[in-house]
Amino acid sequence: MHIVKVQRTRAVWLFDTEELNPRGRSIIPDLFDQLIKRYRFRQYPKVDELSGNTKFREGRFILRDRSPIEVALEMYGDGLIVETRHSTHACDEFLGELVLWISMAHGIQREISPRRRSYISELIVEANFDISKALEPLRSFTDEISKIVGVEQVPTGMYWGIESRLVMFSIERRVDEPFAANRYFSTAALPTDQHIAALDAFERMYGQLVEAS
Repeated sequence: MHIVKVQRTRAVWLFDTEELNPRGRSIIPDLFDQLIKRYRFRQYPKVDELSGNTKFREGRFILRDRSPIEVALEMYGDGLIVETRHSTHACDEFLGELVLWISMAHGIQREISPRRRSYISELIVEANFDISKALEPLRSFTDEISKIVGVEQVPTGMYWGIESRLVMFSIERRVDEPFAANRYFSTAALPTDQHIAALDAFERMYGQLVEAS
């Protein structure tokens, strides 16, 4: 499965953000200015507009491998959210550096770890086969839907989930792309490396079914 582009990756760290300032010091104005300068955010609220939902956009962060990436940050009372177009690993790296920097700036001598982490990975991919052909068992139903609608239909996506989250992994036709291009939009509530591994497994297993048919 060829990765055409990373559409979006997101990491959510849930924890009590007041632990970053355990003594309740008046730090917001200075922290706000330092945060903007450190990560070069180009979009951010005014100091007097700060609330429980504070968003910073178009920031810059240098990864450990020296690659510069663009980041977006959201700060809440119960956690932090960061988005990039690189990977969820990069999101985690940014959040780890951010929390460490804030902690060190305020003299906190213990590590702050999130009580829960969650991820979203969105990729545009190109497959070496038409995934609708892997759904041939649905052919009779597809024909019936085509008759009802009056236009020939084909399966355009597949979804997997769990009871608490209806879509954990999906792959579907990319909008405004010709079917012959075999380009798909895939999303997963997984770290990006696991998302890619799932796509590779999907292509390997369903590609074999198409070849055998």
